[in-house]
Amino acid sequence: MRITVRSPDDSGRLQLDVSDDRTPWRVRAPRESAEALLDPARPSFLAEGYPDWLRALCAPIDADRVLAERIVAEVERRHGR
Repeated sequence: MRITVRSPDDSGRLQLDVSDDRTPWRVRAPRESAEALLDPARPSFLAEGYPDWLRALCAPIDADRVLAERIVAEVERRHGR
């Protein structure tokens, strides 16, 4: 599903594609081939699925946690949870 969430630094919005049919979720930014792996239970990104595009977005301290929480919240909102 395509979602839009606020960027970790609140400078704008990010459009992301999330495959939430199995855990870990697969998250991809438009025009990027590498997927990030997200554990929705804790919301956190897994080290083995932490591509360069995500590293650039989440360089500030705690930005990866903030982004992971926002993705999980938006997917759950879409599913009515």
